[in-house]
Amino acid sequence: MDAAPRLELRIRSITSQPTTSYFERFVARAIRGQLGSAGITVDRDQWGNLHAEIVTDPKAQPVAFVAHMDHPGIEAVSQTKARLHGGVKVEYFAEPVPVWIYPSEDPGFCVEGIVSNIVENPADPDDTLLDLETDYDVAGAFGVWGLPNFVAGPVADGDATLHMRAADDLAGCAVVVETLVRLAEKGGSLNVHALFTRAEETGLCGATLVGREGRWLPRDAIVVSVETSKALPGAEIGKGAVIRVGDASSVFGSRAELQLKRAAKELREDDNLFVFQRQLMSGGVCEASSFMLFGYETIGIALPLGNYHNMGPDGKLAMEYISASDAEGAVMMGVRLVDTADDDSIADAPAAAWLAKLAEANEARLLETADRI
Repeated sequence: MDAAPRLELRIRSITSQPTTSYFERFVARAIRGQLGSAGITVDRDQWGNLHAEIVTDPKAQPVAFVAHMDHPGIEAVSQTKARLHGGVKVEYFAEPVPVWIYPSEDPGFCVEGIVSNIVENPADPDDTLLDLETDYDVAGAFGVWGLPNFVAGPVADGDATLHMRAADDLAGCAVVVETLVRLAEKGGSLNVHALFTRAEETGLCGATLVGREGRWLPRDAIVVSVETSKALPGAEIGKGAVIRVGDASSVFGSRAELQLKRAAKELREDDNLFVFQRQLMSGGVCEASSFMLFGYETIGIALPLGNYHNMGPDGKLAMEYISASDAEGAVMMGVRLVDTADDDSIADAPAAAWLAKLAEANEARLLETADRI
């Protein structure tokens, strides 16, 4: 099977799994299954995050890809109240919103419900409740928005727009899975790791705990947050995966950025149709910021996202969407980064040469005029 169609199948499979913060088990099963089929072992830490690695050369520069398994949704606290997990604006619940609630271990079985009338707890701004209507006792179960799982749009100019209930960040998980599988198939000197985290939507919790612990990912790893992030000018859908140099809270590592940018430029030299973008994507906070707190070198690869957190332009919840070619570009950038991470000549060579030439040409004049300062 060609790599690009296989990636779309991975995205379809993983993003079709129901999930929200603290209830990521169905996504975790899908990831385990896909990696297991490729012979890649998956472990679970004490918090339920998943870890996978391919280490054929422990001395190679480690690279770690991180994506989260949750998405905004609800947790039923009773038959009449539900807690909102993840950032969705109040106005999107002004009218009743259909939900599918999963009370069992079977992802194929759900019951219907409706949520509305969001109420924020003034004593705890992170605790947001909704009125819940359902005919069933669902306390302790979780629910997702009553939207289709996945719809692939028509191909135009060689690209397809992929619509799904939960691109953020299940599409990122699929990109990481495909990246690992391609690296395993290619072989060679590898020291690559993957982390699939929990409870990102409620505060980057799983990633922060792994960063704090410091034993699950090598301390000298380049940590790459693979995320879908709200499309912005300079980070537009269909114009290439984005080298994400920062988010709403942080600016990431310059060394990691130079390495990722070099990988992207090499891909473009190999194929002039390959495109990528570079942007500080301030539409949200991603897990690179968590790992920065604990001294890791970080960078992001982002897929520009439409209808971020399902917030459609008309005040109604809608499917999120991404570009299939952006997803493929993200995988290619990840694979090339691993291939080139051991090269210490990380300076942006054309820019470095240009700056050095200008400095040399103007050094004499600076020396002549220095005593005027």
